[in-house]
Amino acid sequence: MAGILSLGLIVYTFHNIKSFSDSHSRVLINQLIGLIFITYQSYKDYSRYTDDKILFSYSKPFNDHRQQLGVPIIPTSWRVAFKSSYSIEWDEKKDGVGHERKYIFMNADHTIEFESDDYKLSRTRADSERYVYVRYIYATGKHPDTLSFSYSNGDSAKSITKSIADSILNADHIQKDY
Repeated sequence: MAGILSLGLIVYTFHNIKSFSDSHSRVLINQLIGLIFITYQSYKDYSRYTDDKILFSYSKPFNDHRQQLGVPIIPTSWRVAFKSSYSIEWDEKKDGVGHERKYIFMNADHTIEFESDDYKLSRTRADSERYVYVRYIYATGKHPDTLSFSYSNGDSAKSITKSIADSILNADHIQKDY
């Protein structure tokens, strides 16, 4: 609505600008530039608000749905580490093992596309980090929801089953939240 009003004022001002003296014209042009800037900033702020509202609707309030699907939840103590128009990253600042990070990605229609969770494991050697990754791809079109697990040890990674992921997490005394 503000955009339409601003556009109308811009058209009206340019239409009547010839009837003013040069000093009046400069004042009107400066006011017009200010109006354009304010309108642009208002649009950007509204877009950012809308994007944030959609992103956060797939965050902690979505945890009940995640539990039903068997997807890792976002713990209440976590914070937003990064966000953009189509993604948000949640994490907890800690130096130990366990559920360390969650990425949520949306498509251009602002519907959730997939989630990715990282579980840091204890090190077996000083030079190798180990992780269990949980990926959940939401159904689109003809494709069903997909839940997958993988295990990474240093530079090597491989797909694993849910039961193997569960046993790896249990062996490291990591509470799973899926």
